[in-house]
Amino acid sequence: MKKALLASLFAVMYAIFFSLGITCLWDLFCIAVAFGIDGQRVIAQYPRYIPFCLVVGCMSLIALFVIFMLNRKLSKKVTFSKKIWILEFLCAFVFSIPLVPLWIQLFAFLQKAF
Repeated sequence: MKKALLASLFAVMYAIFFSLGITCLWDLFCIAVAFGIDGQRVIAQYPRYIPFCLVVGCMSLIALFVIFMLNRKLSKKVTFSKKIWILEFLCAFVFSIPLVPLWIQLFAFLQKAF
């Protein structure tokens, strides 16, 4: 029971930070494409959003690394098998897909509010 709860907790944390990083990466990609088309006008529209996405994306990458190291350390104590590791990452990927639209909505709200 302890293994399943711990693996589920790590899968959810992976999903949250992976989806946040993917959302930031996607938004930066879209802004870069728009910059290629419209030029400086795009950057003038989003002066604070581009650095925000860069910082949040880097922080989510760091968080994923820290969670992975913590998972690795705790998995030695609890003795996770290879199947649990694979299932953990598959669940994290599947859980992250519905979280991306939620992050996009939050970012859209933050753009309008600030």
